Amino acid sequence: MSATAKSVLVTGASTGIGRATVDRLAADGVQVFAGLRDVTDAPADWAGRVIPLRLDVTDAAQIAAATADLSARTGGRLDGVVHNAGIAVAGALEEVEGEELREIFEVNVFAPVLLTQALLPSLRAARGRVVIVGSVGGRVAVPFGGPYHATKFALEALADSLRLELRPQGVGVAIVEPGTIRTPIWAKAERRVEAQRSRLSEIGRALYDARLATFRERLRSADRKGDEPRLVAAKIAEALDGRGSRYPLGRGVGAITRLRPLIPDALFDRVVGSRVA
Repeated sequence: MSATAKSVLVTGASTGIGRATVDRLAADGVQVFAGLRDVTDAPADWAGRVIPLRLDVTDAAQIAAATADLSARTGGRLDGVVHNAGIAVAGALEEVEGEELREIFEVNVFAPVLLTQALLPSLRAARGRVVIVGSVGGRVAVPFGGPYHATKFALEALADSLRLELRPQGVGVAIVEPGTIRTPIWAKAERRVEAQRSRLSEIGRALYDARLATFRERLRSADRKGDEPRLVAAKIAEALDGRGSRYPLGRGVGAITRLRPLIPDALFDRVVGSRVA
């Protein structure tokens, strides 16, 4: 996006991909509204360039207040929303607590739908774009990432349905599918894995502990070796400007998403399962 009249809301803007996206769009001349659970997290260099909005995407009252504020500030016209806010819950599915499952679906799946519903009048008025930050993990699943993968697979389906429903209204929908990105989400996921290991039963420890330890190391490696968030920010900017529906990025992501449907499950299981054995 380049026109200064355009306005975009970015959720989960305090760190990682969200922060990089805000900086990229603001540098491009877009009027950016940065959704933050705590507006004091807004960096000093946003002053005069970015408008912070208090927005916990799981809080219906805050969604309503932010929507009203946006409408007042933009004259009821919003050119884009970037659904970036998200969390990761990892661990053995047998041992994942129900509260954790509800939390990750609330943040990663329900929130983008409910926020889009609230913003649609303004998006229709501007013939805007909805951009969802998904993941290669929404196309390929690995052991101990079940809750996270489930939400990202759900976003793929929601993006497809929304795209078809909103196209006649002039509202575009795209999903960005990054590979491994260097963001704080992996350290948080690692802490959740360690928390699960600490509460394993005797049987659970025998079944899962060693494999969870290996998986934790893979999370650490992802945090060290992942691509920079600015690369995703650039792809998000492209998706806001473009007409495409899917925007994969990252080393090997395109090949992975193309090849996975062609690989028999038995072969996939042997190769991937051996990496966390």
